[in-house]
Amino acid sequence: MTGPLAQLTLEQPLWLLGWFAVAAAAWWRRRSRPAPRALAPLHVVAADHALPRSPRSRLVHAPAALAIAALLLGVLALAGPQASYADTRPVQAVDLAVGIDISSSMRARDLDRERTRLDVARDAARVFVEARPRDRIGLLTFARYPDLLAPPTTDHDALLAWLDGIQPVKPDGPEDATGIGTALARLVDALAGNDDPGSRVAVLVTDGEENVARTGRPGEIDPLHATQWARARGVVVHVVAVGPPPGDAAAARVAPWYEAVRATGGDVHLAQDAARLDLAWQQIDALTRADREETRERWRPLHADVIALALALFLLASALGGSVLAVRP
Repeated sequence: MTGPLAQLTLEQPLWLLGWFAVAAAAWWRRRSRPAPRALAPLHVVAADHALPRSPRSRLVHAPAALAIAALLLGVLALAGPQASYADTRPVQAVDLAVGIDISSSMRARDLDRERTRLDVARDAARVFVEARPRDRIGLLTFARYPDLLAPPTTDHDALLAWLDGIQPVKPDGPEDATGIGTALARLVDALAGNDDPGSRVAVLVTDGEENVARTGRPGEIDPLHATQWARARGVVVHVVAVGPPPGDAAAARVAPWYEAVRATGGDVHLAQDAARLDLAWQQIDALTRADREETRERWRPLHADVIALALALFLLASALGGSVLAVRP
């Protein structure tokens, strides 16, 4: 469905300077035209009466005016006129914000012998992004502090460039911690502005436990509170727990808040190896679908329409000037 016309623009507006040339040519042609000859003495008409004007005499300059208008439109066509309009269509798409843990533990190579945990997580996220071209997807990295690299966008080429460039923090450095709650709250905040139910999804990939909000530092956000806030805002949360902990340790690692995650409509996905990590993203892909209307600004070139109108005016001027409105010397 196409919305109303939004605006008109010109690709090469400097061509409009040609209008001055058309105006100058019209002025010069009118000035250089020979003066009309008197066909009868002026005394045949009473001094207080003007000569009567026929409909033809009133329209005698119409062909010239139409020709000038055609020339002006031709110059306008050279300027590249185009119109923008709102194109609204039903699509199956969501707004996604992906947060990836870059703490030093993501350097481990226990998911794949050839790749680190971060490499595996990044490669799986790339496949996910490439499979969802209609979604607006944002990217956030976090260790102690979250860093929003890209807000939700459909420019996936730029997004993937950011994704390829992320690196883990230095071991035992000032940022080497895991602030899950703050990162999740930042993901929810990045998804503000879209109120469609079920169409906002936060995906958090981590291999650790929250160890920032537990230090008693003021202003830190517990993962449970961040998840509850996400539910209140209508954001679905998925957590991908990366790493191969033994037995039930995987469930114990997320037990304090995984029920709150599921209450948002999402889930906790345990990825103990590269294959399970790929499976986790496939499950998220299957679960994050929503129908909505998407409006995009599109542009339609108008030069062909302008040329057609100019040609029509020129042909009309030629037809009138060569027949009913012809001027004989």
